[in-house]
Amino acid sequence: MRYMRGRGWAAVLGTGPFLLAGCANSATLPAPRESSSSTATATPASSSPCQDADYTSEQRSTGTALKVASVTETAQDGSQDFVLPRPIRDNFPEYAPGPMPEDDRYMQAFEQGAFVYGHPMITLVLEDAVATPVTVTDIRVIDLHTVCLPQGTLVQLGAEGGDEVKLAFDLDADRPVAMTPVGEGEAPYEPYFENNKLTVSVDDPAWLISNFDLSRYARIFHLRVTYVLDGKVFQQVIEPEGGWFRAMPATCPDTNDLSKITEDDSARLAAHRFDEVLRLDHHDPGDGILPIQQIDPQTFSENCLTR
Repeated sequence: MRYMRGRGWAAVLGTGPFLLAGCANSATLPAPRESSSSTATATPASSSPCQDADYTSEQRSTGTALKVASVTETAQDGSQDFVLPRPIRDNFPEYAPGPMPEDDRYMQAFEQGAFVYGHPMITLVLEDAVATPVTVTDIRVIDLHTVCLPQGTLVQLGAEGGDEVKLAFDLDADRPVAMTPVGEGEAPYEPYFENNKLTVSVDDPAWLISNFDLSRYARIFHLRVTYVLDGKVFQQVIEPEGGWFRAMPATCPDTNDLSKITEDDSARLAAHRFDEVLRLDHHDPGDGILPIQQIDPQTFSENCLTR
């Protein structure tokens, strides 16, 4: 079963452990905190050392009553902003100055290891797979790892507009949990599932849109859904087709991000250079086909208004 919304993509998911293909570069961080939010603290250097690492899922599903019918990854407000890392760049020659590629290429980029650029937004469609109502009592980030900022091509295709956000997560925290969304620029303070539950039934699937704050480091992660069925508690691990949810912070922080990062964070982000920067030109040339333009990476960095 597939769902398509705007220019976003959707893919049928499996569950269970997944070995991250290739390797990811990990950065040295302090020991984890039990926290649902994060406060920026000093880091050792503006450029953290990275080590090659193969990551596997640390938790297994204990139930199969929920069917993850689709998952959609974009940046905030449905914006298709993403990074093609160097190892997969040659697989996507369509991303070049000229007409915008078809939707399925966007989907395939994430299946092969693309990163969301900026604050991620993930849409899940959960369906009842057992014909008995399922009560969801928790959704949280698990298997969270910090990796190096990906080298490669930044593609910015812009926003499609977003629907109502149900959950908010802070990916800069060590153990992010689902929070109740608040106004732009405000920090969520109330865990969503302390006062809320979600019921999924055959006639009423759950459409969950979640925003993820990300200002400091590139992250990879999975999601875990906890639910109750017939009085028993089960958990299911959600992994996208590409194995991991992947995201990196914007290298040009917006004004809301500036209060969350340190001077070292700012210097590290400012020093990052993409091989290419491609951006959709939203000025209609008259034929209704919006072209992709190439921007000099150095110029892109120097034009950061908050630096």
